[in-house]
Amino acid sequence: MSRRALLGWGLVAATAPFAGVRLRAGPDLSEPSSAPPAPSVAPAESLVGAFGVVTHLSFHSTVYDQTNRVVDAVAQLGVRHVRDRIVADDAVRAGFRAMVSNGIQIEGVCGAFGRPQTMREVMDEVVRSYRDPTVTFAAFEGMNEPNNNGTPWVEITRAATKNLFDERAAHDLTTVQIVGPALASVDHGRVAYQDPGDLGDLTPWIDRGNIHVYPKGNIPSTGLDRFLSLQRAVCGDKPIYSTEGGYFTGLNYQGGSNPTPDDVVRQYVPRELMENWIRGVKRFFLYELLDDPDPTNANRESNWGMLRVGGLSPAAPWTPKPHFYAMKNLLAILGDPGPPHPVSSLEHRIDGGGSDLRSALVQKRDGAHYLCIWRDVSVYDPQSRKVIAADADMVRVVLARPADVAVYAPSTADTVQSSQRGAREFRLSVAGELLICRIS
Repeated sequence: MSRRALLGWGLVAATAPFAGVRLRAGPDLSEPSSAPPAPSVAPAESLVGAFGVVTHLSFHSTVYDQTNRVVDAVAQLGVRHVRDRIVADDAVRAGFRAMVSNGIQIEGVCGAFGRPQTMREVMDEVVRSYRDPTVTFAAFEGMNEPNNNGTPWVEITRAATKNLFDERAAHDLTTVQIVGPALASVDHGRVAYQDPGDLGDLTPWIDRGNIHVYPKGNIPSTGLDRFLSLQRAVCGDKPIYSTEGGYFTGLNYQGGSNPTPDDVVRQYVPRELMENWIRGVKRFFLYELLDDPDPTNANRESNWGMLRVGGLSPAAPWTPKPHFYAMKNLLAILGDPGPPHPVSSLEHRIDGGGSDLRSALVQKRDGAHYLCIWRDVSVYDPQSRKVIAADADMVRVVLARPADVAVYAPSTADTVQSSQRGAREFRLSVAGELLICRIS
């Protein structure tokens, strides 16, 4: 059984970052704009906290058995949340405790379809093994992809969800949110995507809906709107998490799925977070932290990780893929840990770009705004397995008042790529990568 069953905008040119970008004084805001209206503002740390990564600390026959290295890799990434299964296992306990000491919370998956573990046993483990479960666990998640094997699952899943709700209350853990069970997008001789409707309304027992969306080598927005709409049959108007998504990089794979090159994934994964964010998805978990060792680079299930693994030996190297650094950079640029803080609007306008233009605005506690800008554009054809050179668009950001501007490209670096003091306007040539503009 597989691991999963268990459980921008770019620069002017990739070879010349920020060539031709100009920052200069400009006209006032009375000029007409063809761009979408300015987005509302949120705390920067809330966007950072909306990203998580999946681990498998109980998989002792895999590289995840090296618990200390897993914890170190998660800490180096800078992520705030990890998704893993709650089991009575010493390595899992040690890993969760170490992550919490690094300021990381756990979304604990509760049970697996067809495996003997009651929700009472899960909650007993939580209160017995963790000094303050409300600090350790950000959420309890229902069974992972219960519809994945084609056998009857609806009544079992509904009963398990209610049992989780009841046992959470019985163990005095009601401050920890319940995330509903995510369904796999499978079709066992049925009408595709009808499973959420069959599962039905779970709103009495959950606090968050849940989806798994894999773009399959396509642009990061692929399927999101459809899956979010379908999930409403399960969660009503409650917020939704996306607890699995991502791309696999085994380019020698031959089969029905679509591997994606490293250089494309480094551009797509930051945008995948942002596409979830602008749709109101409260947390997105990338699948997953580690590859399995795969010298052939042909095994689909072995190549989802943010780090390549040279072997099962503790001495074998773990090599970060480009999208590990892309997300590490994004989290470092936008990170702003601390208590909640008020935010204020930024009067600005974005001119230029086409219908694929996207943006989001966040603010740090020091008052600086961060304008995230990208395009929902393809840089890869998964059918032909060919990289596409996305044509660059020139856009202009116009500010109501002069400000200091610094521009980052997290898929490339965590350092400032271009800056200007006292700008009223700045222009960006953008293609396939997310850009982040600090405005202060």
